[in-house]
Amino acid sequence: MHRISYTCGQFGQFCFDDGSCQDEVVSECQWNKTWSIPELPVCKAKACPRIPFPPRHIGLLYTPDEKNNMTLETEYTRVSPALPVRIPYPGVDQCNKHYKMLIFGTSFSDESMDVIFMGSRDEALHMTADFTNQKISLWSTQNGTSTEVLVYDAPSLGPLQSNMITIKCDEDGFSVQANSDPPFDHYLHTMSVQDIKKVEVHGGLTADFVGFGPVSMNPAPPVGFNLTFRCPEGMLFDHDWFGDPFILMTCQESGVFDEPDWSILKCIVPTTTECFDCTSKYIFFGSTAVHGLLMPLKMECGYDLYVQPFGS
Repeated sequence: MHRISYTCGQFGQFCFDDGSCQDEVVSECQWNKTWSIPELPVCKAKACPRIPFPPRHIGLLYTPDEKNNMTLETEYTRVSPALPVRIPYPGVDQCNKHYKMLIFGTSFSDESMDVIFMGSRDEALHMTADFTNQKISLWSTQNGTSTEVLVYDAPSLGPLQSNMITIKCDEDGFSVQANSDPPFDHYLHTMSVQDIKKVEVHGGLTADFVGFGPVSMNPAPPVGFNLTFRCPEGMLFDHDWFGDPFILMTCQESGVFDEPDWSILKCIVPTTTECFDCTSKYIFFGSTAVHGLLMPLKMECGYDLYVQPFGS
């Protein structure tokens, strides 16, 4: 009996009319030559994988609240980074069953993505993800010479979609997994883990997240999660001095945050000008000569400057 398994990707799920949802739907070919599920249910987002950061020139700072608290970046994580990106390796403690490295984003070109675990000279692991041809290649370098390249099929990879690479490390070697495919064969260590200094990621990926963390790490905020960015203390929005200078974005059911128009926003230090007291009718501004007579200049509040002789 033929079966086809469907998913909504890493950050979605199928939802039915009765309100129930599930990550995977399996349709079977039946005896009457029809599929058991003739029409797939609607895919709905579980999370928003891409976190929109305000442009740096605006000056907004991330200010989480108690109910929506999330650490966006640490020494070992980057959110929405521009590739190439380099991250220090957390150390030998990373090589146990409790930690992982996660890279996810969307490929918009035919270019592959490379992840390199680097020592001082050699590469402990070099992984290439070919999204177009759905292949994963693994190798390393020793004394400047590349080892044999191991190539694996990765049927869940693809261009123009969200892709996730998970890399784990143990005392034997590295475990690499593409999306929800089964992990590939262990890539045995060719150098001591203690000699790994950094990890570089570069290539054809619009990255949403790159970093290390516990195996339970899920850096994509769930639907309904709020992100708050606020001007630094003492600063205001230049277009609205009387408003509270913050931006609140919510992860929508579409799987994206509701971004504002960043082009109209900028945090500034408010400035003031010295104003005169316009409670009297006239304000004098010195004198001038008219027909040989010295006369004062005066201005009535709200009107243009004019000349009037003494005693008038």
